[in-house]
Amino acid sequence: MKFSYLLLFVICIVITRNSSAQNWAPIGAIWTYTNGTVNPNFTTFSTFESLRDTFINGKACRIMWQDAPFTIGSHSRWHYMYSDSNKVYFLNKDTSEWCLLYDFNAVPGDTFVLNCHISFGDTIRVTIDSVGQINVNGNTLKVQYYKIQANPDYGFNGRVIQGIGYERYMYPTYENIFTGPLRCYEDTSLGLYETGAADSCNHEYYSFIEDNTADVVDIGIFPNPSSGQVNISTTKHIEKIELYNSLGKLIKQFKSDSSIYVGNIANGLYILVLTGVDGSMIVKKLVINSY
Repeated sequence: MKFSYLLLFVICIVITRNSSAQNWAPIGAIWTYTNGTVNPNFTTFSTFESLRDTFINGKACRIMWQDAPFTIGSHSRWHYMYSDSNKVYFLNKDTSEWCLLYDFNAVPGDTFVLNCHISFGDTIRVTIDSVGQINVNGNTLKVQYYKIQANPDYGFNGRVIQGIGYERYMYPTYENIFTGPLRCYEDTSLGLYETGAADSCNHEYYSFIEDNTADVVDIGIFPNPSSGQVNISTTKHIEKIELYNSLGKLIKQFKSDSSIYVGNIANGLYILVLTGVDGSMIVKKLVINSY
């Protein structure tokens, strides 16, 4: 019993010492990135959040939760990262290998290798093109400018901020598909850092063209939220009605211009797009709460 308590005490000391050395992803830190969707007319956001400490493969690390529209299954939503001696590592869950992601010791002209990638398993060679500084809420942070030596299809060229990371996405991305740039970073020590890439951290863009000219009479969508029948009141001649989910995916098309039925569609927030015979569009949000 004494041995068990002693072992537990030693483990706690090791975790505490390693955790105190962590300067990456303080608990509660949140990264917010722009996230495209399969619908080019709709852009949303994704987040990474540092939740708590854990111990994996001999390393004290941080557990990160990813909330993204294209992340399927809980396995791909959990991420594990730690920092040591100004280097940041992440866990490749396919190989259980700790992989280098950032090296903030590197100076201009230095080259280092990202020995594995979270999705593609490729090796990426990075050269530090230049360095600088940035002031965030009174804190001076080191900035590196990365340049990929090979495989230019990977999006990992550009500015990397110490403590925040790459300004495009958390990891290298292949041809920047759907991901980035960074909108916001926030933790209790640094505060809120906004890049200006979006109107706000959690703003969603609907680029459908709304007809706001004087000849358009107000449109009524009721009830909203709806559990079944949705009535549409307008003097505009509607040619088609389309319902999109929060990912921008087309769910259903309707022919009627006076009412639609949504009782067989899953609960959630949807986008209703009404196209007039003149080609103009009216966009309305619709909440479905059928069960």
